[in-house]
Amino acid sequence: VPSTYHVEVQVVKNTISTDPSITVTYEGGQGLAFTTSMTAQVIRSDRQVEQQTLDHPKMESEIVLSGTTHTDRVLVFVTMANGVTYKVFDKDMPFQPINPQH
Repeated sequence: VPSTYHVEVQVVKNTISTDPSITVTYEGGQGLAFTTSMTAQVIRSDRQVEQQTLDHPKMESEIVLSGTTHTDRVLVFVTMANGVTYKVFDKDMPFQPINPQH
């Protein structure tokens, strides 16, 4: 991502097994004024894919996706005013319960 279009996102996976949701928060950055959309995608451990797009995200805009109690891959893309889409996040997100059972 060119520095002019740099933006930050925060990705958090819930630690509660009854709701292992994944929250993607748009944090903005130098490219804030140029961002036309943010797309978050989860490739779940059960191979199901869920994707949501947010048009013209603002600071603290959120997308919530359904995760699993295993490791899910999360990808986040932003599309800029010039029409180019950049991948800004791509990471495996393991489930980490609050009280792990030993």
